[in-house]
Parts: sequence; C-alpha cells; structure tokens
Amino acid sequence: GQFLALVLLLGVFRADPVWGEAVRRGTIGLTLASSVAGSVSRQCAACHSSQFSLWIDHPHSHSLIDPSTNGRLVRARWGKKIHGWQEYVEGRFSRDDVALVIGVLERQVPFHRDPDGHRLLPGQWQLKGRRWDALPEELERVRRSKGTWEDLCAGCHTSGFDPTAGIFEEANVSCVACHGDVTAHLASEGSEPTTAQPAQLGSELATEICGSCHSRGRSKTSAHPYPVGFRPGTPLKELYDLEEPRAGSTIQHF
Repeated sequence: GQFLALVLLLGVFRADPVWGEAVRRGTIGLTLASSVAGSVSRQCAACHSSQFSLWIDHPHSHSLIDPSTNGRLVRARWGKKIHGWQEYVEGRFSRDDVALVIGVLERQVPFHRDPDGHRLLPGQWQLKGRRWDALPEELERVRRSKGTWEDLCAGCHTSGFDPTAGIFEEANVSCVACHGDVTAHLASEGSEPTTAQPAQLGSELATEICGSCHSRGRSKTSAHPYPVGFRPGTPLKELYDLEEPRAGSTIQHF
C-alpha cells in the first residue's frame, strides 16, 4: 500500500502541471463523487498499478471537477482586476455559483446547479492566457437554450451515465469506460477477463471505444449527443448516428 501510494504520488507530481500543483498545495480529493478512493478504478489499481498511475496523470481521470472537493483544480479567478472579466462575462457570477467544471487542457467551463441539472455560466477561463473569455458560439447556443450538462455532456465526462436516472457508474473517463463491466473480473481476483479488452477487439471496435466520445453525432434512442447505453466492445453504429467531420467546424472533436 505504501509503495503504491508512492508510485501514484510520483506519477501525479511528475507528468501533469495541474495535478502536480494540486499535490503540492495539499489537495486531497481527486475526482467527483467517486473520489477515486472508493471507486472501481481504485480497486483496479491493486493489481494494475502502472496502468492506474498512467491514468491518474491523464486528463481522462479529471474530465469532471467538483469545486467543493477539488477546488485547487479550478484555475479560474474572479474580480474586476482579472483579465477579461469585465469584457466577456455576461451577468458576472461568483465562485460560489460554480457547482461543476469541465476542461483541463485549454479552457475550463463552469456550470451552476439548477433544480433539474447543471447549466452553463456565461464565460470560460482560458488556461494558457489566464483570462476570461466569451463562450464559443457552440456553447453559447447551449447556454441560451438552457440545455443541461446531464443532457449534453455527462455521457462523455462520466463512465456509464444513465440519463434517465441521472446517475453514473463512476465520475470521469475511468477504467470501465474502456473495459466495460469489470464486476466479475474483480470478484474473481482477475481470473475472469474484463468485458472488453481493447487490444484484442480488432481495430474497428477498439477505435469505436474512443470514437464514442471523440466524435460528434446523435443517439439513436434519444436526443442526446452521445451514444446512450454504449458498452465497450459493441458496435457503435447500433446506438449512434455519427456525423462526418467538417473541416473548420467539427473536425477538432474527432
């Protein structure tokens, strides 16, 4: 246990500046509700410590930030002296209004909590420029339409999200997002294989695991822009109408 903790600490401290600073400043929580400690992914680490260490360094492991438990990972700053705050943030809000944040590479986008879900706040924080900016047109349309994170984002920022019940198996893009149900694998202490082993699936099915989120399209069973009910190892086209990537418009999502 002490060795694994050291491996994870060194991995976090080494590879990612956001996580490195979080560790140095004493942040304890790592993800949203699952908080890694009691999660399925943390159980996987008992046998797959090197893979877990790589994952915890990766943006997939913190694709969803809860400010109440991971406040240090929220990079945005507030106030009239902050670049872009006066110019680009409509109806300016406080940090206390932020209930959820997505984004760890280029920008962070905050959401507030409404009775029926989380909705976009009117601004985004540019991580490299350290400034506020207007939401891009795509997200501004979502904000003005009052679309929720649950309806439009949760399928790819959590693992095993059920939009009908509004619950997910695990916060962030976790082990189960790529390997499917690992219940039998854990119960058998590894003697039973995971539901999906991407390296053994063949190129098309393996790539479709990534494509289930790194793409644009529409669920065939609902209006959600992610494949509701998708499980790794199953054909994506059964659940998802995939859009063609469009240069200058959507190609960056593929």
